[in-house]
Amino acid sequence: MELYIKLGLSFLPLVPLLYAAAVKVSGFRLNHILWAGAAGFAALVPIIGLQFISERFFSFNASSLWAVFFGALLFNGVIEEGSKAFFLFLVPIKDGSRAVGLTSALIAGTTVGSFETLIYCIAGTNYSILRLCTAVILHSLCAGLSYFFVLSVKESKEKKQQGSAQGYRVRLMPFFTAVFCHGIYNFFAGFSGFLWSFSVFALLFALIRVRFYYGED
Repeated sequence: MELYIKLGLSFLPLVPLLYAAAVKVSGFRLNHILWAGAAGFAALVPIIGLQFISERFFSFNASSLWAVFFGALLFNGVIEEGSKAFFLFLVPIKDGSRAVGLTSALIAGTTVGSFETLIYCIAGTNYSILRLCTAVILHSLCAGLSYFFVLSVKESKEKKQQGSAQGYRVRLMPFFTAVFCHGIYNFFAGFSGFLWSFSVFALLFALIRVRFYYGED
């Protein structure tokens, strides 16, 4: 029974997100959902492949906290957020308002987190329900952060093609923030008690930065 509960909860965050997208976000259409869902699902392929290959070449000593931390940054931060950002480039995030683009990125990230949780459940990984739910939310927020990086690249490319040098810049910090938050989350999520709460702080920080970047321009 607990397995079925975890499987249900793994996709539960998609329900209110899709509802909010359909009701609250003006201009959000079915094709945005399809593109975002497909991008999230596709991102799982390089994530699984790169993590498998990386484990063959990189060995992090679990007895060293620094090694565990850098391992979390590499395997969970760089690989997972890099893969999500790559497939966000294929999503028509400029087809509509910033709200439509950000919502598409959140759906893509939630899709990654939901299917990752599904894989954990099928594999029998003994994670708590709280850990699984917060992980899905973190995937969504980190994809939201990467959206602002991807958007800046697309806008900068358009300005360059138009011959406009003014305002030409790529915003790397949102992507670096996503990598950092994901690494910090996974690092502290491996602990119990008080230290585990720092993983929630990473999630809250990601939420704050998404809100900041969204209201910045």
